[in-house]
Amino acid sequence: MEWGPGAEFLFRCLIHSLDLEDHEEFILRAAAPKRGRRKNTELAEQILYEKGKGKNIPQIEAILKAHGLNQDLTRDAIREYGKARRREEK
Repeated sequence: MEWGPGAEFLFRCLIHSLDLEDHEEFILRAAAPKRGRRKNTELAEQILYEKGKGKNIPQIEAILKAHGLNQDLTRDAIREYGKARRREEK
């Protein structure tokens, strides 16, 4: 994944306005978008919140659709969000 020319230009302008030209390449490398899948934390938090309230998977699915967060998730995918979060907490 790479920046578009506009994003890079804006970052370079910010670097120059803050007088950080000596560190320009390092800053650009550090701030550049990273490869890989982005985590959808809002969706995960909503699923875990609803699970904490005792909702089951079909109820959570309906709530996500009502809030516009569903993004065509299957019931298995909703279950996996909870499992992945439990693995991260250990």
